[in-house]
Amino acid sequence: MSASQLLPVNGAVTFPNSLVADYGSFSIEESQGVESVCSYGAQVYDAYRGSGTPHAMINTAAFAKGHAASTNPFGSGGGLTSGAGASGTWTIDTGFTYVGVMVIQSVTLSHARLRAAIPLSFVAHCGADPTVTWATS
Repeated sequence: MSASQLLPVNGAVTFPNSLVADYGSFSIEESQGVESVCSYGAQVYDAYRGSGTPHAMINTAAFAKGHAASTNPFGSGGGLTSGAGASGTWTIDTGFTYVGVMVIQSVTLSHARLRAAIPLSFVAHCGADPTVTWATS
């Protein structure tokens, strides 16, 4: 089967207890700890090794909703705002997902009188190994 382009219109964000918002975009950055393993002193070659432990940071942008259950982004969205976090799912396209236990670092709600909607953003960190589904057929 030939490769096909991913379509972001099929993407979605799901938080615990279905925090209701109009999700617009997200970006996922996965990294690991890396350090030099060369001894001290002048070295011609500097070898680096990774920790092998993935760490994900996800920035999610949305527009806030209100006047209904599960619309308050400050704590009522489920365990993401707790110290231990909770599972969240970021869908890139049908069959392409990034799932992990996420801990919310910060929530930003921006108000401006002449704006048509209230922007809402989250910064979350993965507290455990994520599960990535990347369809190949």
